[in-house]
Amino acid sequence: MTRPEPTSGLAPAEIERWYWTQAELRQIARELGIPSSGTKGELAARVRAGLAGEPLPSTKKRPRNRLERPLGRDTVIPDGVVLSRELRDWFVAQLGPTFHADRHMRRFLKEGAGKTLGDAVEHWISTRDAAEDEIEPQFELNRFTRQWWRANPDGSREELRDAWLVYRSTPVNKRVLPGSD
Repeated sequence: MTRPEPTSGLAPAEIERWYWTQAELRQIARELGIPSSGTKGELAARVRAGLAGEPLPSTKKRPRNRLERPLGRDTVIPDGVVLSRELRDWFVAQLGPTFHADRHMRRFLKEGAGKTLGDAVEHWISTRDAAEDEIEPQFELNRFTRQWWRANPDGSREELRDAWLVYRSTPVNKRVLPGSD
């Protein structure tokens, strides 16, 4: 059983059955003449519906707000804040090079309208010892990579890449994450 090519001639079930990159889903959406923007999950749902000839799921725009300059600890976080390069750089300047927008920080920014960047800094510091969260399903490559390194601590990047290519070429119902068998 081989993974089919990403085309507008796929059966809707094939979208669920295989791993598709966002670029491949966009390609199929364009062939179908449907909107090709949004998150990977939104795009996959739209492509499935388009292939099935069903009404497309609604695509409501989320507010996307940038913070006013200059940034400081007292800067208020607006609803729908964008984690821009400038904001990321500000966090690195405050917290050091180990700063990364982990799940805790992304959630805080998403739900933190009305709080300040100082609150965000404190939140990031307070969550450093928190248990490692499960990676959300839409970040399948990240989930695979974390599991693969746990199961193969002495492995190489090339071995990881080769394992990923095999994994993503396997139907969803037959996949097993490394180390979970």
